[in-house]
Amino acid sequence: MATQTLVAIELLKPMTKNHAKSYAIRIFAGIREAIGTEKVIVEIEPGTHAGEIKADLARRYPQAAELIRISRLAVSESFVDDEETIGLAGNSHSNTLEIALIPPVSGG
Repeated sequence: MATQTLVAIELLKPMTKNHAKSYAIRIFAGIREAIGTEKVIVEIEPGTHAGEIKADLARRYPQAAELIRISRLAVSESFVDDEETIGLAGNSHSNTLEIALIPPVSGG
């Protein structure tokens, strides 16, 4: 299966484009199957919370909305809370472009 990327143009918050950064979000497991791609590109404004990114993705991909809501974002291989900011100047994640949406997993 060829790698496919969906590009999202709309911003998460209204602001001039000079302040937004493009981030690739890697998509895994059931979410990837539901939306048909392994990566989406989003524009993230400074001060955007991880939960806002998930909410935006859930709106864009209603077929995977419930699974997106219970998934977690990881930045630089570390999970972040929904209240944590992504792309905020001075934040430890401000220059990081490695973001992943990880659905719940089970195992023994």
